[in-house]
Amino acid sequence: METVIVYIDVYFCYNFIINLILLMLTAFSSDRRLCFWKGALSGGLGSLFSCGMLLFDVNSFVLAVLLIGVSALMIRLAFSVRRFREFMKLLILYYLLNFMLAGGIRFSGNMGGQNMLGMLAVIAGIFLLVAFGWIYSFFLKKKAVFGVQEIVVIYDGKPLILRAFADTGNQLTDPISHAKVIVIKEDILLQFLGVSSREQVPGFRLIPCKSVNLGEGYLWGFKPQAVFCDGKPLYAILAASQSLTGQEYDAIYNPAILLS
Repeated sequence: METVIVYIDVYFCYNFIINLILLMLTAFSSDRRLCFWKGALSGGLGSLFSCGMLLFDVNSFVLAVLLIGVSALMIRLAFSVRRFREFMKLLILYYLLNFMLAGGIRFSGNMGGQNMLGMLAVIAGIFLLVAFGWIYSFFLKKKAVFGVQEIVVIYDGKPLILRAFADTGNQLTDPISHAKVIVIKEDILLQFLGVSSREQVPGFRLIPCKSVNLGEGYLWGFKPQAVFCDGKPLYAILAASQSLTGQEYDAIYNPAILLS
């Protein structure tokens, strides 16, 4: 039997780079930001697991369970998601990209041979990724209400009913919590909070934004106690804007928030 020599440090670095690339592709494909130190921590965890599998003999069933558990923990560490549906979306996307990348590496190493499993893995991965994106977009269109939607905001025990307009161009995300942002008219928000300026709002934060008319800047926002749409709680924060106009609505939101 031929002896294979594996250098554990090289093996660890190789897996670390692959894991980091997969996490970056997952973030890019899901339109999320990946903090480097969180990605490095997650990639390091995956690399330690891979190295551990070289040292311990584990049966296939236990290995599969451990692999799923470590992958789930990697996604949780890298993206800090709180919603189960969003977590499962990222986990499935991570596995599809993993499948494609592994197939591509195997295919590139067998270009001159008869083994076509790598190429089939790449083709199947692309097909599954496209199918997953289509299904996700389909349910997004089915659930999202394009037009004016009633959104209820709860703060200090008081409700505020907003006529919110669905706008896919609203891509604002809170840099701290990664929650989607609902942009509301500033005068309505100040009146609801019972204050005259943002400095009087407890825990207000600045949210970077960019628009065609105003260029780059900041909106101020805060985290209410709860946000509901048709009785469903939404993971979102509010941001005030002086430039928001229109008599038929009080705020704008991205319809993707209904699936977050």
